[in-house]
Amino acid sequence: MGKTAITTDTALRLARFFNTTPELWMNLQVGYDLTIEAERNRAEIERIPSATLHETPTFHH
Repeated sequence: MGKTAITTDTALRLARFFNTTPELWMNLQVGYDLTIEAERNRAEIERIPSATLHETPTFHH
């Protein structure tokens, strides 16, 4: 079976046909894309250092 991403045009048509919203279909596509990319690039992404937030200063009276 072919693997074609849902386009905005397709999302609009599916939303009309299934009485949903185009955002539903686009969000499903984005979720799928993120999952595939996360799996494909897991090792490279894990090597990126994450920013750390500094703790809020504690004031002593």
